[in-house]
Amino acid sequence: SRAVPISAAVAAHERYANKPQRYSGRIAEVCQKEGCWMVLEDDGQSARVMMRDHKFVVPKDATGTAEVYGVLSRKQLSPEAVKHMQEESKNGLPVAEVEYRIVADGVEIAG
Repeated sequence: SRAVPISAAVAAHERYANKPQRYSGRIAEVCQKEGCWMVLEDDGQSARVMMRDHKFVVPKDATGTAEVYGVLSRKQLSPEAVKHMQEESKNGLPVAEVEYRIVADGVEIAG
């Protein structure tokens, strides 16, 4: 199946939530601690991609576009979690209190 752009997934998140799906976007941010998460952006919308069970990581300097396979959800973050994500980020993108999140089983970086 074709990857769903992050912007489309966020716009209709109830349609995609809670079942595995391929998503695509531009890498906007990568965890600078271990590469255990990244933010994919598309047309002004973004989602944080977490690697399931920390089984794999992405390069901290990864750029370009990526496709991920995983499960989308909407998550409310505590102030502590917001602070933690901001501390690990490279580009200092603001972290929203409610964010879209994809727990991924696989990531393909196009570069």
